[in-house]
Parts: sequence; C-alpha cells; structure tokens
Amino acid sequence: MLSGPFLWYARTTFGEVLSAYCILGLVVACRERAEPWKVVLWFVAAGISKETLFPFLLILGLLSTSVRQLPSGIWELRFRRVWLLSAACAITIFVNVGFNYARLGSLWNLTYWDPLFIVHSRNIQASFFMGLWFSPNGGILFFWPLLCIWLCLGVVAALKVFIESGQRVALVPAAITVLVLLGNTIGLSKWYAPLGWVCWGPRLMLPMLPALAYLFAVYYGCELQQWLRSTLTRGRVQWLTAVAVGIMSFPQFGILFRPEVGESLFMSDGQCPSGTTIQSSAVNYYHCMNHYLWGKPSILLKFFGQPVFREEFAYTLVCALLLTFFLAVPPLEG
Repeated sequence: MLSGPFLWYARTTFGEVLSAYCILGLVVACRERAEPWKVVLWFVAAGISKETLFPFLLILGLLSTSVRQLPSGIWELRFRRVWLLSAACAITIFVNVGFNYARLGSLWNLTYWDPLFIVHSRNIQASFFMGLWFSPNGGILFFWPLLCIWLCLGVVAALKVFIESGQRVALVPAAITVLVLLGNTIGLSKWYAPLGWVCWGPRLMLPMLPALAYLFAVYYGCELQQWLRSTLTRGRVQWLTAVAVGIMSFPQFGILFRPEVGESLFMSDGQCPSGTTIQSSAVNYYHCMNHYLWGKPSILLKFFGQPVFREEFAYTLVCALLLTFFLAVPPLEG
C-alpha cells in the first residue's frame, strides 16, 4: 500500500481511499463469515461509494464466501449467503436510485448515460484500455508496479496449485479476480475520462485493487509466502529487492511534497491548448487524452531529476529510505 498512489489520495478530497476501504471491508467480512448485518452494511457502504461497481461487489462477495480451502478444492456455496448478498445488492441499488431521484429527479445518474461521455470509437476505447495499465503517465504498471508484480505472482501461484493438486477449483479465485479486473477495465475504457483525470495516476481503477490483492494473499498465501522466503528474504537479495521497491516508490512520496509535478501533465502545449473540453470539441478532447497517455514524457521521471539540495527532495528521499529499511531489516525476535 505504501508503494502506490493511495498516499496522495489519502490527503485529497477524492473518495477512492474510502471506497477501497469499504470494498476491502466487504471482502474480509464475507471471507470471515461475519454476521449478516455486517455484510449488508459493508456492501451498502461499498456500493454507494462507487455506484457503478455493484455487479463486481456481488461477484467478489460470492467468491469470498464460497471457496473455503485450497488446494484441496472445497467449494461451499451456501444459499443463505447467496440470498444475503443478493439482498444487500438490491438494497444498494435502491439507495443509489433514491439518491439520484432526490438529487436529479431521475432514477439513474444521467451523466453516465449521456452519449457525449461514452466512447464510441473502438480505436479510442482500445487506447484507453491499454492506457489504464500501460500508459507511462497513468497506467497501473508504472504507478503501482509492486501491485502488478503481486497480481502476476498470484496467477503463477494459482497455476502451481492447480498443477500440483489437479483441482480445477484452485483456479477459480484467480480466474474470477482476473475477470473482474478485465471487466472493470473494459467498462472504464468506455468512459470519456477512464483514469478520472485531472488527478494522480489511475484514480478510477484504484478502489478495487486492495481487495483483489487481498484475495490472492488469502487463497494462495502459502505458495506466495514460500516463494518470498526462498527468494526475496535472504541476505543480499532482500536488500536489493528493498532498494528496488524504494526506487519504484520514490515518485509516490515525491508527489506529496511537489504536487505541481503531477499537475504539469495537464498543462497546455502545442499539441493540446488550454480550455479543451469534450463539450467544446470531442475530436480535440480525445486527441488531448491520447497525448497525455502516450505522447508526453513520463511525469514519474521528473521526480528523479529534481534538484538534490531542495527541501522536497530530502523529504522524499527520507520516506523512500524508511520504506527500504522497513522491507530489508528483519523483525526482532523474542
């Protein structure tokens, strides 16, 4: 969590941190078979924090409460839990619909259905889809590389469990998690502002990520822990890994002290003049979006080029070093 964009969002008025907390709380409550009222409360809280995510919340809730043990492959889907989560989903929809009606006089959020804000070009949608993950100015791969590595290791661990146990159910958590990520990415790529800009990194993708990372840790924790112990937690390799994480996380600390670097991405230039909006010209707007995603140099690199003797650089360096030592120094025993 300390190596990703949540640090910056925790000190802004954006709701992504609260939404991520509620979604993670729902998944944990379902996994631990919490009391029904707690599950409903977490579902509604998560559903109103991001009203478009309720189908994914239902899927993650069912996954968290159904697969009980790996790799032996015990699949236990209790109908009481299915009804409970379905009822929680219905309550969430009712609350959101009631809020929209009270606020807008419509059962649905009219903005989401406005054709102006929906991407109709397949080429633009493909660019947005790839940009959500691979853009140097907003993709998850660049803004949260450690999470991407963790998700990839989780998929590898799922394949290992499946090969060793021969149980197909071992692939279910990983497959559903990947499908949720894919579905969320496709949905956001149809939106005119898929990253939620103007902001820092892939804002609209962030709320789901901690819960998905948690599910990989729960279902494939033994394999992941075994791999970490045998590779990354031994002597020089552990220090090199900690230093690499510190370097990758450097911009995430730097943005706390130099927010103007992140804002510089959206400054007007020859390719995209100021005042360009989708209402004024959809063609120019999408041209600017692609320019921000792929045309401009990565704003992450700017943090490594700032003056060493500036106060902001010192603060950033201290934070990165603290994270490095936290990962590299083994905990005290006894």
